[in-house]
Amino acid sequence: MTETWLSVLEDELAAWTRAGRKPVIWWRDDDAIEPSAALDRLLGLAQRFRFPICVAVIPGLVTPELGVCLDATQGVCVATHGYMHTDHSAKEQKKTELTENLPSRSVETVLTELETARQRMRQLFGDAAADLLVPPWNRMSDAVAAALPQAGFKVVSGFAERRFNPAVAQMDCHLDLMEWRPVKKGKALAAILVELEAQLRFARETGRDHIGILSHHLVHDETAWETCEALMQFICENTVLQTASVLELAALEK
Repeated sequence: MTETWLSVLEDELAAWTRAGRKPVIWWRDDDAIEPSAALDRLLGLAQRFRFPICVAVIPGLVTPELGVCLDATQGVCVATHGYMHTDHSAKEQKKTELTENLPSRSVETVLTELETARQRMRQLFGDAAADLLVPPWNRMSDAVAAALPQAGFKVVSGFAERRFNPAVAQMDCHLDLMEWRPVKKGKALAAILVELEAQLRFARETGRDHIGILSHHLVHDETAWETCEALMQFICENTVLQTASVLELAALEK
């Protein structure tokens, strides 16, 4: 397996070494609401490879049992994944929860929901609940983004290079283990290898040192799990790569 990874990534990793830099990989998993066999499997992999992981929790749906589960797991950062993960988009828009574009839904309404969400997270997870917001579907309106500091958030995490609000640190994911269209399925190892090589090259050329990996434990098929395990193992065994928690990286972005 290591030989397969190196055959694709060897040249790019060598370029990082020549530049005197090391890419940093961080991990986010979305949509947690309760303990499950899938979550146990994910956390087991993170523990096995000592890979820090950020678990994005839906506050309006979360069960108290999840607080107990994550509290017993080392190296876990807990993020606020919106409020109820409910779509409030207009007909012509893509799905989004954090928007004020309906007549009965103002920015103040959204902020009230986010404040309620943070209180719930603090209640269940204590200090493990970071001031980190993961917008559902990785989208939110400009007005809500600009008001995030008022709701107490210091970091926001979306996907790819979508910018939200420079007033808070932004730590995006860049590589999704799932293929969503036309059929929802896990990405094969070969596809992830190609994407990882491209992301490493883009990060090196643009001066960015970190790459975020995104998983969705609740919908992983066996292909996604096999790719997830292989990716974790390669990252943690390769001396050119290093891992870090999202909060450590966000602190450097400020």
